[in-house]
Amino acid sequence: SSITINPYDSFGVTAVFAPTAGESYTGNIVITSNAASSPDIITLAGTGYSTWGGPDEAGYLWVNSFDDGGPSFSWIDTAGATATGITGDDSRASVVLPFTVEYYGVDYDTITVVTNGWIGMGPSDNYTTTSPSNYSIPNANAPNNIIAPLWDDWVVNDNAEILVKTVGTAPSRQFVIIYNEVSHIGESSTGTDNMTFEVIFDEATSNIIVQYLDVVGVSGGIYNNGNNATVGIENADGSDG
Repeated sequence: SSITINPYDSFGVTAVFAPTAGESYTGNIVITSNAASSPDIITLAGTGYSTWGGPDEAGYLWVNSFDDGGPSFSWIDTAGATATGITGDDSRASVVLPFTVEYYGVDYDTITVVTNGWIGMGPSDNYTTTSPSNYSIPNANAPNNIIAPLWDDWVVNDNAEILVKTVGTAPSRQFVIIYNEVSHIGESSTGTDNMTFEVIFDEATSNIIVQYLDVVGVSGGIYNNGNNATVGIENADGSDG
């Protein structure tokens, strides 16, 4: 486009450079005029977040919904879901799966659901703590053999709940664990502006799907958008993930 500028006048230009794939990019803004220096070139550079990663040693990959081959966001809501009764701070309990789930080469019919945003493979007596303090994984320190949709020090107060739900029919069922309106310890837990996310086990593909409906809690909260949380998977001895 072009514009006429009178002597001593000016005009503003706003350019948005927003790469979406996990690579480095450059772009140019070229300004032409009747000045001797024309054309003037402004170079923009940036790197987009990766939309996929892996594989780990066991062959697990991750891909997000921004990738052309990634999953579509399709939220499974709480209608018809069953409350687990897992409430309060630093709580956990066993949940029986409606179908067997293979994870790092082992079949499981029970999982451990923990208030702190991680799920253990196997019954709750496999774990000695709810591990509210998260760190990067894989890591040999406990907990191991976990799925971490949003591992941090969450609390399930009166307005929040953790629910489970099975959708579909065999052999294409999905089993979902819904963290509904959980809040971070030390932050306000009133109202309904807290964190809501879910983990889905897919019977037909053995895929593990993590979805985030709302990861913005209190206004200006330092834990919004997953800040300080751990997201990922890890094997039984913490050597792979």
